[in-house]
Amino acid sequence: MPLKANLQREWRFLNGLNRTLARVKSIASDSENLVCDDIQAAVEKWREDQALTFEGRTLSYGELDAMANRFAHWGKGLNMRRGAVVALFMPNRIEYFAIWYGLSKIGVVTALINNQLSGMALAHCLNVSAATHVIVDPETSPVFEAAKKLIEKPLQQWIMGPANGDQRDLVQALKSCSQLPPDRSVREGMTAKDTALLIFTSGTTGLPKAARVTHVRAQLYMRGFAGSTGAKPSDRIYVTLPLYHATGGLCALGAALLNGGSVVLRKKFSASHFWSEIVEEGCTMFVYIGELCRYLINQPPSEDETRHKIRMAFGNGLRPDIWPEMKRRFRIPEILEFYGATEGNVSMFNFDGREGAIGRVPKYLRKKFNIRLIQFDVETEQPIRGTNGLCQEAGPGQIGECIGQIGHEARDEFAGYVDKAASEKKVLRDVFEKGDAWFATGDLMKTDADGYFYF
Repeated sequence: MPLKANLQREWRFLNGLNRTLARVKSIASDSENLVCDDIQAAVEKWREDQALTFEGRTLSYGELDAMANRFAHWGKGLNMRRGAVVALFMPNRIEYFAIWYGLSKIGVVTALINNQLSGMALAHCLNVSAATHVIVDPETSPVFEAAKKLIEKPLQQWIMGPANGDQRDLVQALKSCSQLPPDRSVREGMTAKDTALLIFTSGTTGLPKAARVTHVRAQLYMRGFAGSTGAKPSDRIYVTLPLYHATGGLCALGAALLNGGSVVLRKKFSASHFWSEIVEEGCTMFVYIGELCRYLINQPPSEDETRHKIRMAFGNGLRPDIWPEMKRRFRIPEILEFYGATEGNVSMFNFDGREGAIGRVPKYLRKKFNIRLIQFDVETEQPIRGTNGLCQEAGPGQIGECIGQIGHEARDEFAGYVDKAASEKKVLRDVFEKGDAWFATGDLMKTDADGYFYF
Protein backbone atom coordinates (compact mmCIF):
# COMPACT_ATOMS: atom_id res chain seq x y z
CA MET A 1 0.00 0.00 0.00
CA PRO A 2 1.42 3.47 -0.92
CA LEU A 3 2.65 5.52 2.05
CA LYS A 4 -0.05 8.21 1.71
CA ALA A 5 -2.88 5.66 1.57
CA ASN A 6 -1.35 3.81 4.51
CA LEU A 7 -1.19 6.99 6.60
CA GLN A 8 -4.78 7.87 5.71
CA ARG A 9 -5.91 4.39 6.75
CA GLU A 10 -4.12 4.64 10.10
CA TRP A 11 -5.52 8.13 10.71
CA ARG A 12 -9.09 6.94 10.07
CA PHE A 13 -8.63 3.92 12.32
CA LEU A 14 -7.03 5.84 15.19
CA ASN A 15 -9.53 8.69 14.91
CA GLY A 16 -12.44 6.26 15.21
CA LEU A 17 -10.79 4.30 18.01
CA ASN A 18 -9.95 7.43 20.03
CA ARG A 19 -13.48 8.77 19.59
CA THR A 20 -14.88 5.51 20.93
CA LEU A 21 -12.44 5.14 23.83
CA ALA A 22 -13.07 8.74 24.90
CA ARG A 23 -16.74 7.90 25.40
CA VAL A 24 -16.25 4.62 27.29
CA LYS A 25 -13.13 5.25 29.39
CA SER A 26 -15.06 6.48 32.46
CA ILE A 27 -17.35 3.41 32.62
CA ALA A 28 -16.63 1.42 35.77
CA SER A 29 -18.30 -1.55 37.45
CA ASP A 30 -18.24 0.06 40.89
CA SER A 31 -19.69 3.36 39.65
CA GLU A 32 -23.10 4.54 40.81
CA ASN A 33 -23.62 6.05 37.36
CA LEU A 34 -26.05 3.74 35.55
CA VAL A 35 -27.24 3.60 31.95
CA CYS A 36 -30.39 5.55 32.91
CA ASP A 37 -28.13 8.33 34.22
CA ASP A 38 -26.40 8.55 30.83
CA ILE A 39 -29.78 8.88 29.11
CA GLN A 40 -31.04 11.36 31.72
CA ALA A 41 -27.98 13.56 31.07
CA ALA A 42 -28.85 13.59 27.36
CA VAL A 43 -32.45 14.53 28.22
CA GLU A 44 -31.28 17.50 30.28
CA LYS A 45 -29.06 18.69 27.45
CA TRP A 46 -31.52 18.31 24.55
CA ARG A 47 -34.92 18.34 26.31
CA GLU A 48 -36.80 20.22 23.56
CA ASP A 49 -35.19 18.44 20.59
CA GLN A 50 -36.69 15.54 18.66
CA ALA A 51 -35.71 12.16 20.06
CA LEU A 52 -37.95 9.49 18.53
CA THR A 53 -40.35 9.25 15.59
CA PHE A 54 -42.64 6.27 15.07
CA GLU A 55 -45.59 5.94 12.69
CA GLY A 56 -46.13 9.68 12.38
CA ARG A 57 -45.73 10.48 16.08
CA THR A 58 -42.64 12.29 17.36
CA LEU A 59 -41.44 12.60 20.95
CA SER A 60 -38.97 15.19 22.19
CA TYR A 61 -36.28 14.12 24.65
CA GLY A 62 -38.40 15.60 27.43
CA GLU A 63 -41.53 13.75 26.31
CA LEU A 64 -39.63 10.47 26.01
CA ASP A 65 -38.30 10.95 29.54
CA ALA A 66 -41.78 11.79 30.87
CA MET A 67 -43.10 8.57 29.31
CA ALA A 68 -40.25 6.60 30.91
CA ASN A 69 -40.97 8.21 34.29
CA ARG A 70 -44.57 7.00 34.14
CA PHE A 71 -43.33 3.42 33.69
CA ALA A 72 -40.93 3.90 36.61
CA HIS A 73 -43.72 5.10 38.91
CA TRP A 74 -46.00 2.31 37.66
CA GLY A 75 -43.40 -0.26 38.74
CA LYS A 76 -42.80 1.56 42.01
CA GLY A 77 -46.55 1.61 42.68
CA LEU A 78 -46.63 -2.18 42.30
CA ASN A 79 -43.87 -2.38 44.91
CA MET A 80 -41.35 -3.75 42.42
CA ARG A 81 -38.02 -4.09 44.16
CA ARG A 82 -34.48 -3.67 42.90
CA GLY A 83 -33.59 -6.69 40.77
CA ALA A 84 -37.21 -7.65 40.08
CA VAL A 85 -37.82 -8.66 36.45
CA VAL A 86 -40.49 -7.48 34.03
CA ALA A 87 -40.78 -9.27 30.67
CA LEU A 88 -41.33 -7.06 27.63
CA PHE A 89 -42.98 -9.03 24.82
CA MET A 90 -43.89 -6.55 22.10
CA PRO A 91 -42.85 -5.54 18.59
CA ASN A 92 -41.13 -2.19 18.04
CA ARG A 93 -43.40 0.56 19.36
CA ILE A 94 -42.96 4.15 20.49
CA GLU A 95 -43.14 2.97 24.13
CA TYR A 96 -40.58 0.16 23.82
CA PHE A 97 -37.40 2.01 24.79
CA ALA A 98 -39.23 4.15 27.37
CA ILE A 99 -40.37 1.00 29.20
CA TRP A 100 -36.92 -0.41 29.95
CA TYR A 101 -35.36 3.03 30.41
CA GLY A 102 -38.05 3.91 32.95
CA LEU A 103 -37.83 0.61 34.82
CA SER A 104 -34.03 0.94 35.04
CA LYS A 105 -34.58 4.16 37.01
CA ILE A 106 -36.01 2.08 39.87
CA GLY A 107 -33.50 -0.76 39.53
CA VAL A 108 -35.91 -3.16 37.83
CA VAL A 109 -34.55 -5.52 35.15
CA THR A 110 -36.39 -5.77 31.81
CA ALA A 111 -36.27 -9.07 29.92
CA LEU A 112 -36.49 -8.23 26.21
CA ILE A 113 -38.40 -11.13 24.65
CA ASN A 114 -38.28 -11.78 20.91
CA ASN A 115 -41.80 -10.97 19.71
CA GLN A 116 -41.50 -13.65 16.98
CA LEU A 117 -41.41 -16.43 19.58
CA SER A 118 -44.37 -18.60 20.50
CA GLY A 119 -45.19 -21.84 22.32
CA MET A 120 -42.37 -23.64 24.10
CA ALA A 121 -39.62 -21.18 23.08
CA LEU A 122 -41.64 -18.23 24.43
CA ALA A 123 -42.53 -20.07 27.65
CA HIS A 124 -38.86 -21.05 28.11
CA CYS A 125 -37.72 -17.40 27.89
CA LEU A 126 -40.39 -16.26 30.32
CA ASN A 127 -39.54 -19.09 32.73
CA VAL A 128 -35.78 -18.47 32.79
CA SER A 129 -36.28 -14.71 33.13
CA ALA A 130 -38.07 -15.25 36.47
CA ALA A 131 -40.35 -12.32 35.57
CA THR A 132 -43.47 -11.70 37.65
CA HIS A 133 -45.11 -9.30 35.17
CA VAL A 134 -45.25 -9.32 31.36
CA ILE A 135 -46.05 -6.35 29.11
CA VAL A 136 -47.77 -7.18 25.81
CA ASP A 137 -49.75 -5.38 23.12
CA PRO A 138 -52.83 -6.48 21.13
CA GLU A 139 -50.54 -8.28 18.64
CA THR A 140 -48.56 -10.35 21.13
CA SER A 141 -51.24 -10.93 23.78
CA PRO A 142 -52.90 -13.88 21.95
CA VAL A 143 -49.47 -15.51 21.52
CA PHE A 144 -48.79 -15.16 25.24
CA GLU A 145 -52.25 -16.55 26.04
CA ALA A 146 -51.53 -19.63 23.90
CA ALA A 147 -48.26 -20.28 25.77
CA LYS A 148 -49.66 -19.67 29.28
CA LYS A 149 -50.13 -23.34 30.11
CA LEU A 150 -46.37 -23.90 29.58
CA ILE A 151 -45.34 -21.17 32.00
CA GLU A 152 -44.16 -22.44 35.38
CA LYS A 153 -45.24 -19.51 37.56
CA PRO A 154 -48.18 -17.13 37.12
CA LEU A 155 -47.33 -13.87 35.36
CA GLN A 156 -49.52 -10.79 35.60
CA GLN A 157 -50.26 -9.72 32.02
CA TRP A 158 -50.33 -5.97 31.28
CA ILE A 159 -51.59 -4.96 27.86
CA MET A 160 -51.01 -1.70 25.98
CA GLY A 161 -54.71 -1.34 25.26
CA PRO A 162 -58.14 -2.53 26.44
CA ALA A 163 -57.94 -5.51 28.81
CA ASN A 164 -59.92 -8.76 28.79
CA GLY A 165 -60.15 -11.51 31.40
CA ASP A 166 -57.24 -11.43 33.83
CA GLN A 167 -55.31 -8.87 31.76
CA ARG A 168 -54.74 -5.40 33.14
CA ASP A 169 -54.87 -2.22 31.06
CA LEU A 170 -51.42 -0.62 31.24
CA VAL A 171 -52.43 2.46 29.25
CA GLN A 172 -55.10 3.21 31.84
CA ALA A 173 -52.78 2.45 34.76
CA LEU A 174 -50.13 4.88 33.47
CA LYS A 175 -52.57 7.80 33.45
CA SER A 176 -52.35 8.11 37.24
CA CYS A 177 -48.52 7.85 37.26
CA SER A 178 -46.24 10.87 37.67
CA GLN A 179 -44.20 12.22 34.75
CA LEU A 180 -41.47 13.42 37.12
CA PRO A 181 -38.30 11.35 37.61
CA PRO A 182 -38.38 8.95 40.58
CA ASP A 183 -36.11 9.90 43.45
CA ARG A 184 -32.57 8.58 42.94
CA SER A 185 -32.72 7.05 46.43
CA VAL A 186 -34.79 4.15 45.02
CA ARG A 187 -31.62 2.82 43.39
CA GLU A 188 -29.25 3.77 46.19
CA GLY A 189 -26.46 1.23 46.56
CA MET A 190 -26.76 0.02 42.98
CA THR A 191 -23.64 0.00 40.83
CA ALA A 192 -23.01 -0.47 37.14
CA LYS A 193 -22.25 -4.16 37.64
CA ASP A 194 -25.94 -4.75 38.46
CA THR A 195 -28.14 -6.19 35.72
CA ALA A 196 -30.10 -3.75 33.56
CA LEU A 197 -31.54 -6.05 30.89
CA LEU A 198 -31.87 -9.65 29.86
CA ILE A 199 -31.30 -10.12 26.13
CA PHE A 200 -31.80 -13.55 24.62
CA THR A 201 -29.53 -15.32 22.17
CA SER A 202 -31.14 -16.37 18.90
CA GLY A 203 -31.44 -20.01 19.96
CA THR A 204 -29.91 -21.41 16.75
CA THR A 205 -28.34 -24.24 18.78
CA GLY A 206 -31.27 -25.01 21.07
CA LEU A 207 -33.55 -22.85 23.18
CA PRO A 208 -32.57 -19.17 23.60
CA LYS A 209 -30.22 -18.33 26.48
CA ALA A 210 -30.75 -15.24 28.64
CA ALA A 211 -27.65 -13.04 28.54
CA ARG A 212 -27.19 -10.75 31.52
CA VAL A 213 -26.67 -7.21 30.25
CA THR A 214 -25.30 -5.19 33.14
CA HIS A 215 -25.41 -1.40 33.24
CA VAL A 216 -21.72 -1.56 32.28
CA ARG A 217 -22.50 -3.63 29.19
CA ALA A 218 -25.43 -1.38 28.19
CA GLN A 219 -23.24 1.70 28.65
CA LEU A 220 -20.46 0.18 26.57
CA TYR A 221 -22.91 -0.43 23.73
CA MET A 222 -24.64 2.93 23.90
CA ARG A 223 -21.64 5.14 24.59
CA GLY A 224 -19.40 3.04 22.34
CA PHE A 225 -21.60 3.65 19.32
CA ALA A 226 -22.15 7.28 20.25
CA GLY A 227 -18.38 7.55 19.80
CA SER A 228 -17.67 5.13 16.96
CA THR A 229 -20.32 6.53 14.59
CA GLY A 230 -19.40 10.14 15.26
CA ALA A 231 -23.11 10.98 15.19
CA LYS A 232 -24.16 14.61 15.75
CA PRO A 233 -27.34 16.34 16.96
CA SER A 234 -28.28 16.86 13.31
CA ASP A 235 -28.25 13.11 12.58
CA ARG A 236 -31.42 11.07 12.15
CA ILE A 237 -30.86 7.33 12.46
CA TYR A 238 -33.28 4.95 10.71
CA VAL A 239 -33.89 1.84 12.82
CA THR A 240 -35.83 -1.08 11.36
CA LEU A 241 -34.09 -3.77 13.43
CA PRO A 242 -35.93 -5.22 16.44
CA LEU A 243 -35.29 -3.42 19.72
CA TYR A 244 -35.06 -6.73 21.60
CA HIS A 245 -31.53 -7.24 20.25
CA ALA A 246 -28.48 -5.15 21.10
CA THR A 247 -27.68 -3.90 17.58
CA GLY A 248 -30.96 -2.03 17.15
CA GLY A 249 -31.99 -1.58 20.76
CA LEU A 250 -28.70 -0.38 22.27
CA CYS A 251 -26.11 0.41 19.58
CA ALA A 252 -28.37 2.42 17.28
CA LEU A 253 -30.31 4.15 20.06
CA GLY A 254 -27.09 5.05 21.85
CA ALA A 255 -25.55 6.51 18.69
CA ALA A 256 -28.53 8.84 18.31
CA LEU A 257 -29.75 9.64 21.81
CA LEU A 258 -26.41 10.15 23.55
CA ASN A 259 -25.42 12.65 20.84
CA GLY A 260 -28.61 14.72 20.69
CA GLY A 261 -29.71 13.09 17.42
CA SER A 262 -33.02 11.42 16.72
CA VAL A 263 -34.27 7.92 15.95
CA VAL A 264 -36.74 7.14 13.18
CA LEU A 265 -38.15 3.81 14.30
CA ARG A 266 -40.11 1.40 12.15
CA LYS A 267 -42.18 -1.54 13.42
CA LYS A 268 -40.30 -3.95 11.17
CA PHE A 269 -38.03 -3.96 8.15
CA SER A 270 -39.56 -3.49 4.71
CA ALA A 271 -37.22 -3.68 1.72
CA SER A 272 -39.78 -2.02 -0.55
CA HIS A 273 -40.34 0.98 1.78
CA PHE A 274 -36.78 1.31 3.06
CA TRP A 275 -35.38 4.04 0.82
CA SER A 276 -38.61 6.00 0.38
CA GLU A 277 -38.97 6.33 4.17
CA ILE A 278 -35.32 7.30 4.58
CA VAL A 279 -35.79 10.07 2.01
CA GLU A 280 -39.12 11.20 3.48
CA GLU A 281 -37.71 11.38 7.01
CA GLY A 282 -34.39 12.96 6.01
CA CYS A 283 -32.36 10.21 7.66
CA THR A 284 -28.58 10.47 7.62
CA MET A 285 -27.64 7.03 9.00
CA PHE A 286 -29.12 3.57 9.25
CA VAL A 287 -28.26 0.44 11.20
CA TYR A 288 -28.10 -2.96 9.49
CA ILE A 289 -27.53 -6.65 9.86
CA GLY A 290 -26.21 -8.60 6.90
CA GLU A 291 -29.55 -10.06 5.83
CA LEU A 292 -31.10 -6.60 5.61
CA CYS A 293 -28.43 -5.55 3.11
CA ARG A 294 -28.98 -8.67 1.01
CA TYR A 295 -32.70 -7.94 0.78
CA LEU A 296 -31.98 -4.36 -0.31
CA ILE A 297 -29.61 -5.50 -3.05
CA ASN A 298 -32.26 -7.91 -4.36
CA GLN A 299 -34.85 -5.13 -4.73
CA PRO A 300 -35.44 -3.55 -8.17
CA PRO A 301 -33.75 -0.14 -8.56
CA SER A 302 -35.66 2.95 -7.42
CA GLU A 303 -35.04 6.70 -7.55
CA ASP A 304 -35.04 7.01 -3.77
CA GLU A 305 -32.11 4.64 -3.32
CA THR A 306 -29.75 7.43 -4.41
CA ARG A 307 -31.82 10.53 -3.46
CA HIS A 308 -31.15 10.08 0.26
CA LYS A 309 -28.88 11.96 2.69
CA ILE A 310 -27.28 8.83 4.19
CA ARG A 311 -23.67 9.46 5.20
CA MET A 312 -23.08 6.23 7.12
CA ALA A 313 -24.50 2.74 7.50
CA PHE A 314 -23.33 0.79 10.55
CA GLY A 315 -23.96 -2.75 11.67
CA ASN A 316 -22.66 -6.30 11.49
CA GLY A 317 -22.74 -9.34 9.25
CA LEU A 318 -22.32 -7.54 5.90
CA ARG A 319 -21.09 -10.18 3.46
CA PRO A 320 -17.91 -9.41 1.47
CA ASP A 321 -19.67 -9.98 -1.88
CA ILE A 322 -22.47 -7.52 -1.03
CA TRP A 323 -20.32 -4.82 0.57
CA PRO A 324 -18.98 -3.11 -2.62
CA GLU A 325 -22.39 -3.34 -4.30
CA MET A 326 -24.02 -1.64 -1.28
CA LYS A 327 -21.58 1.26 -1.47
CA ARG A 328 -21.71 1.63 -5.25
CA ARG A 329 -25.41 1.15 -5.96
CA PHE A 330 -26.79 3.08 -3.00
CA ARG A 331 -23.98 5.67 -2.90
CA ILE A 332 -23.25 5.21 0.80
CA PRO A 333 -20.13 7.26 1.70
CA GLU A 334 -19.12 5.19 4.74
CA ILE A 335 -19.87 1.71 6.08
CA LEU A 336 -18.90 0.96 9.67
CA GLU A 337 -18.87 -2.79 10.26
CA PHE A 338 -18.40 -4.07 13.81
CA TYR A 339 -18.21 -7.36 15.65
CA GLY A 340 -19.52 -8.07 19.13
CA ALA A 341 -21.25 -10.72 21.22
CA THR A 342 -24.18 -9.61 23.38
CA GLU A 343 -23.10 -11.71 26.34
CA GLY A 344 -19.37 -11.56 25.70
CA ASN A 345 -16.43 -9.22 26.19
CA VAL A 346 -15.18 -9.10 22.60
CA SER A 347 -15.84 -6.17 20.31
CA MET A 348 -14.00 -4.55 17.42
CA PHE A 349 -14.66 -2.06 14.63
CA ASN A 350 -13.57 -1.74 11.03
CA PHE A 351 -13.08 2.02 11.26
CA ASP A 352 -11.22 2.44 7.99
CA GLY A 353 -13.66 0.54 5.77
CA ARG A 354 -11.57 -2.42 4.51
CA GLU A 355 -14.20 -4.35 2.54
CA GLY A 356 -15.13 -7.69 4.06
CA ALA A 357 -13.32 -7.15 7.37
CA ILE A 358 -15.31 -7.26 10.60
CA GLY A 359 -12.74 -5.37 12.64
CA ARG A 360 -9.08 -4.68 13.12
CA VAL A 361 -6.40 -4.98 15.78
CA PRO A 362 -3.16 -3.40 14.48
CA LYS A 363 0.07 -5.04 15.62
CA TYR A 364 1.19 -1.90 17.42
CA LEU A 365 -2.00 -1.92 19.55
CA ARG A 366 -2.24 -5.67 20.24
CA LYS A 367 -1.57 -5.26 23.96
CA LYS A 368 -4.44 -2.78 24.24
CA PHE A 369 -7.00 -5.33 22.96
CA ASN A 370 -8.15 -8.49 24.75
CA ILE A 371 -8.86 -10.26 21.44
CA ARG A 372 -6.91 -13.28 20.15
CA LEU A 373 -7.46 -16.17 17.71
CA ILE A 374 -6.49 -19.64 18.86
CA GLN A 375 -5.95 -22.75 16.74
CA PHE A 376 -9.11 -24.85 16.66
CA ASP A 377 -9.95 -28.43 15.66
CA VAL A 378 -13.19 -28.23 13.67
CA GLU A 379 -13.80 -31.99 13.96
CA THR A 380 -13.60 -32.22 17.75
CA GLU A 381 -14.83 -28.61 18.10
CA GLN A 382 -12.13 -27.99 20.69
CA PRO A 383 -9.11 -25.65 20.85
CA ILE A 384 -5.82 -27.29 19.91
CA ARG A 385 -3.52 -27.53 22.92
CA GLY A 386 0.19 -28.20 22.94
CA THR A 387 2.13 -30.74 25.01
CA ASN A 388 2.19 -28.18 27.85
CA GLY A 389 -1.63 -28.15 27.86
CA LEU A 390 -1.84 -24.54 26.68
CA CYS A 391 -3.54 -23.19 23.55
CA GLN A 392 -1.68 -21.94 20.52
CA GLU A 393 -2.35 -18.67 18.75
CA ALA A 394 -3.40 -18.76 15.11
CA GLY A 395 -1.13 -16.87 12.72
CA PRO A 396 -2.13 -14.60 9.79
CA GLY A 397 -4.25 -16.53 7.28
CA GLN A 398 -4.81 -19.39 9.72
CA ILE A 399 -8.38 -20.08 10.85
CA GLY A 400 -8.94 -19.96 14.60
CA GLU A 401 -11.57 -19.33 17.25
CA CYS A 402 -11.96 -15.75 18.46
CA ILE A 403 -11.59 -15.39 22.24
CA GLY A 404 -11.52 -12.46 24.65
CA GLN A 405 -9.49 -12.33 27.86
CA ILE A 406 -11.66 -11.88 30.95
CA GLY A 407 -10.22 -9.11 33.08
CA HIS A 408 -11.09 -6.45 35.65
CA GLU A 409 -11.52 -3.54 33.24
CA ALA A 410 -15.19 -2.80 32.53
CA ARG A 411 -14.91 -3.70 28.86
CA ASP A 412 -13.14 -7.00 29.63
CA GLU A 413 -15.74 -8.37 32.04
CA PHE A 414 -17.92 -11.39 31.20
CA ALA A 415 -21.37 -11.12 32.80
CA GLY A 416 -22.54 -14.38 31.22
CA TYR A 417 -26.00 -15.87 31.23
CA VAL A 418 -28.70 -16.30 33.86
CA ASP A 419 -27.84 -20.02 33.65
CA LYS A 420 -24.50 -20.28 35.48
CA ALA A 421 -23.67 -23.66 33.92
CA ALA A 422 -24.15 -22.19 30.43
CA SER A 423 -21.87 -19.29 31.41
CA GLU A 424 -19.12 -21.63 32.58
CA LYS A 425 -19.22 -23.51 29.26
CA LYS A 426 -18.22 -20.29 27.50
CA VAL A 427 -15.10 -19.80 29.62
CA LEU A 428 -11.77 -21.24 28.47
CA ARG A 429 -9.16 -21.62 31.19
CA ASP A 430 -5.39 -22.09 31.08
CA VAL A 431 -5.25 -20.66 27.57
CA PHE A 432 -1.84 -18.98 27.28
CA GLU A 433 -0.79 -19.39 30.91
CA LYS A 434 -2.00 -21.31 33.94
CA GLY A 435 -4.90 -19.57 35.67
CA ASP A 436 -5.99 -17.21 32.88
CA ALA A 437 -9.60 -17.15 31.67
CA TRP A 438 -10.99 -16.24 28.26
CA PHE A 439 -14.50 -15.93 26.79
CA ALA A 440 -14.96 -18.31 23.85
CA THR A 441 -17.07 -16.63 21.16
CA GLY A 442 -17.61 -19.83 19.15
CA ASP A 443 -16.82 -17.85 15.98
CA LEU A 444 -14.12 -18.97 13.56
CA MET A 445 -12.09 -16.19 11.96
CA LYS A 446 -8.78 -15.42 10.32
CA THR A 447 -6.56 -12.35 10.26
CA ASP A 448 -4.28 -10.84 7.65
CA ALA A 449 -0.86 -9.20 8.00
CA ASP A 450 -2.47 -5.79 8.65
CA GLY A 451 -4.50 -7.04 11.61
CA TYR A 452 -7.92 -7.17 9.91
CA PHE A 453 -10.29 -9.91 11.07
CA TYR A 454 -12.52 -11.88 8.67
CA PHE A 455 -15.13 -14.59 9.13
